[in-house]
Amino acid sequence: MKYFDNLVCPYTKQKLYYNGQSLLSKDGKICFPVIDGIPCFIKKDEIETWNNYHEIIYSQLPTPPHPYYKQFAEDWDVMLDLGCGDGAMSAGAAYKVKEIYCCDPSLRALKVLQKRGIKNMYPILAKGEYLPFCDNFLMVFLVYLLLNI
Repeated sequence: MKYFDNLVCPYTKQKLYYNGQSLLSKDGKICFPVIDGIPCFIKKDEIETWNNYHEIIYSQLPTPPHPYYKQFAEDWDVMLDLGCGDGAMSAGAAYKVKEIYCCDPSLRALKVLQKRGIKNMYPILAKGEYLPFCDNFLMVFLVYLLLNI
């Protein structure tokens, strides 16, 4: 998957390579599983905790897209939806943004996000404290936000 090329180890910032099942460091010492096409950067026991927490919130179908982000996302290259849930907030802006990285610690929520079928929304199982991007990957996006707050 092409967007996997932009992911790094969230702890060491080493480049990762997709082998068809996992994202690995070049030396093979760092390994993150890919579950149902979703790269996972949190521990197994945390996945279950977050899934249980979101069991009531997320049904099997995505909630309707919310229009809020559309007003900000004019011709953006990259957008980060941190705590995206099922992607309702960023789905409304998907046609204005080239790539939307949707990070959430709930595998359940990200599987619902996948059902949207929006090709430029990339689900990533991660928490905000440890994002799997190189240090300057989202810098342009963050500077834009700071200048427009």
